[in-house]
Amino acid sequence: MRCAELGISLGDKSMWEQGYGSDAMRLVCAIGFQQLDLHRIELWVHAGNDRAMHVYRKVGFTLEGTAREAFFRDGRRVDLHLMGLLATEFAGAFPPASDRAGWERPHRGATHRR
Repeated sequence: MRCAELGISLGDKSMWEQGYGSDAMRLVCAIGFQQLDLHRIELWVHAGNDRAMHVYRKVGFTLEGTAREAFFRDGRRVDLHLMGLLATEFAGAFPPASDRAGWERPHRGATHRR
């Protein structure tokens, strides 16, 4: 089927809100679709993790469903959302490596990208 499941975590809170999560997601998806020839990438995210949901949507993932009370965390049951991204949806969202000559991650605090 050429599908994969993806997960990401930025444990160091000082690195949050700087675009590293979005960059990592785009890069991993680009490798999956362009080099591994995947058709689909999916992930599960805790229903209350709005920051992650924002990153995944920015990359192109679509909410596909909810597994109610599917995970036990901190003494309570939480819902998990399933999100998916197809190769056809990702095409063009992140240029192939051959088109990224000179592309690099901006320094911390930069407000725009090349």
